[in-house]
Amino acid sequence: MKKTVIILGVLALIAGSCGQATKKQTATTETQLLIADTFPEIKSELPITQRFLSLIRHIDSLGYIFDTLRYMPREDILHKVDNYLLFEIEKESTAPFCAKAISAEPSEFLPDYLEDLDLKPLEKAQKVISYYFRKKQPDVIDGQKWYPDGIIEEWTFANENDAQNATKELMNADLGIIYFNTCAFVCCINKQMYIFHSRASAFMYKPQKSFFKWFLEQNKIELYTLCGY
Repeated sequence: MKKTVIILGVLALIAGSCGQATKKQTATTETQLLIADTFPEIKSELPITQRFLSLIRHIDSLGYIFDTLRYMPREDILHKVDNYLLFEIEKESTAPFCAKAISAEPSEFLPDYLEDLDLKPLEKAQKVISYYFRKKQPDVIDGQKWYPDGIIEEWTFANENDAQNATKELMNADLGIIYFNTCAFVCCINKQMYIFHSRASAFMYKPQKSFFKWFLEQNKIELYTLCGY
């Protein structure tokens, strides 16, 4: 029993260190958005593909908005596109990299679940842009307000082959460990790899799965994984 508790604790540490919330989302009566003008640096050039922008517009049309509550003062570059805020993040701060680093640390009780994960294909990414979103109006469950949310990352590589190799590497990895308690949807088209994930597994069913399937159909994507959902 003690070993089980320790293992779960380490897995939770992996999730927390990779930006994945490990505790139940607390109900809120209000969700305040930070004002864009308060951010230290915002770049306005188009940092993403048109297909990603089309996806963001589709998500917006269904009642979701960019989530600035996720913003924390750090080195991320902020981009403003069509009044949407996007974060350009370092590869090393993404879930695969920090989960790999933590799982590789020696432990008496926890084996290296990501021993076979090779980060070299992912290191070839030239840019990672992340879009955080949440529902504009909350779902009310048992008198409490819940704001379904999600994260979508666009990884850009030098060529299509590099993007496919990185996608296949993640598809063959244990995404349930990298994105603890939620897993992730991953796909590839041209020079880009896309990762859909969230803070809670319930939000992977709704809304992330429907957004992911829409994206696959719109772009006729054949290389993807639904991670068991």
